[in-house]
Amino acid sequence: MRIPGGTWKALALGALLGVCPALAQDAAAGAATSLKAGEDYLRAGDLRAAEEKLLQSASLNSKNPQTYNLLGFICDQTGRSGLALQYYKKALQLSPSFTAARNNLGAAYFRQGKPSLAVDQFLQTLRCRPSDLTANYNLGLIYTQQGSYSKAVNYLAKAHAIAPDDPAVLLNLTRGYFALGQSDQGLKAALAMTRRAANDAGILFSVGVLLLQSHLYEPARECLTKADELAPHTPGVMLSLAQADFLSTHYDGALDSVDRFVAAFRQDPQESDSAAAYLEVARKLLSDLRERTSPSFRMDYTLGEILFLKKQYDEALQVLSAQAENGKDKAEYFNLLGMCHAELNQFPEAAQAVEKAIALEGGRSLYYFNLASIYQRAGDNQSAVKILERALARDPDSPDSYFSLGLSQFNLGNYSGAVGSFEKALLMRPDLAQAQLLRGRCYEKLGEPSNALEAYRRAIASRPTYYPAYFQLAELSLRGGRAEEAVPLLQQVVRLNPAHADAHYDLGAIYAQQGRISEAIAELEKAISINTGHEAAHYQLGRLYARMGNREKAEELLNFVTAEKEKKREKYQEKISGPD
Repeated sequence: MRIPGGTWKALALGALLGVCPALAQDAAAGAATSLKAGEDYLRAGDLRAAEEKLLQSASLNSKNPQTYNLLGFICDQTGRSGLALQYYKKALQLSPSFTAARNNLGAAYFRQGKPSLAVDQFLQTLRCRPSDLTANYNLGLIYTQQGSYSKAVNYLAKAHAIAPDDPAVLLNLTRGYFALGQSDQGLKAALAMTRRAANDAGILFSVGVLLLQSHLYEPARECLTKADELAPHTPGVMLSLAQADFLSTHYDGALDSVDRFVAAFRQDPQESDSAAAYLEVARKLLSDLRERTSPSFRMDYTLGEILFLKKQYDEALQVLSAQAENGKDKAEYFNLLGMCHAELNQFPEAAQAVEKAIALEGGRSLYYFNLASIYQRAGDNQSAVKILERALARDPDSPDSYFSLGLSQFNLGNYSGAVGSFEKALLMRPDLAQAQLLRGRCYEKLGEPSNALEAYRRAIASRPTYYPAYFQLAELSLRGGRAEEAVPLLQQVVRLNPAHADAHYDLGAIYAQQGRISEAIAELEKAISINTGHEAAHYQLGRLYARMGNREKAEELLNFVTAEKEKKREKYQEKISGPD
């Protein structure tokens, strides 16, 4: 078994199931049959059935080391690391020269953070079998991670001699050469790898990044260009190519790659640490480009887009304002300007800017959609409807416009009209889960729960990770008095979105009704930790503590509810009283 490292291949099951040098020759027929069945299940990926058959084999013949090796592998794969070690050691007690089990034991030690024990096992393998690929490779990886590059290169070179076409071996050997400052050897190994993996975008990308880190910018650029051709629209590839272009002074190429990255990101925006890191790399690249070259409209517009995607709206407006003269006849400029103002709740300025975009390029439904969303956010759904009707008169095939029209109709209480708009959007884009969700809510408002149920289920079918649909389905079940149906749905909501306070509250309330007090308290406390102003959660939790006799805690929680209600009453009184 290989340990995880930079690039590594999954364990070849054929090697795992290799011949053990000390297989018991007199194994009972039943044990042999069970062992064979276990191996077959393992190949098919059915670990549970494989384990059952292997345990059966071990009960019939306790002297077969291969059985324990395979049981150890299954335990490794299922997170039972302690039991895995026991099985591997049992296999080695029966056959000390069983190198497959020894390598597996070494890999298990490494995963448990015991590299010295892992090294000892791999060295023992090499004493029995110097040409063992797995042991040489794993030792190379361990020494690389420890910074012992000379030792790493020694073992990786041996692994490469054993398996010259193995890309994982060659990639890590290349890393070792560069880490030792042996650039010629590193470049030679890198070029050999690109020849062997000419159609593997992942390998080409890894080599390109390695060359980039080693300041070999032109070879890196060539490698990353090939990776980009094989895997277009991949954020990491595009940004690494942009860096290689920039560092090799191909500034237009760098800007092209950043532009493509932004376009791809805009089509599929992501909320994750890696997405934020990508955007920051793109921002830094453009800032460096602006310093090396004269700022242009294209460069500043792209930087404005990146800052918008990073939610740095003031900074985006600042950059875009510097290009006011160059952007005065460009619709996309005013559209981006308007969206920045909208995110800052500057709705009049936002609407004015997007209206200019429409005046310059009136055929784009996106601009009408954005203008309508500005009016929706400002609470003027009537104006939004008029804008969307204008948009659909120009482009009747825009699912986004129909969706936005349905949203405004929903906000205005025109639920039948909204259903029609959402259904038109879904005819064009069946995977528009949010349209299905709102369609379901319309049906609930219209008193048609069976149609709402069907809409929520369709939303989940189109996007299984869309937690709002699970939540609405759970709420529908609760309103229908079907709490048992709601529980698994709410559990799925908090799995997909652990910060969903209302789902935690609902679970807590259901558990309380079922008498599962400790679970109810845990869920209600989660709801309050996420939303400190959640009155219903405070109230429910207060009642639970009162039932348990904890009067102090109960009073604290219930007093919070009373205080919040008083604040709301005072605000309402101020509102109806008006100015003196």
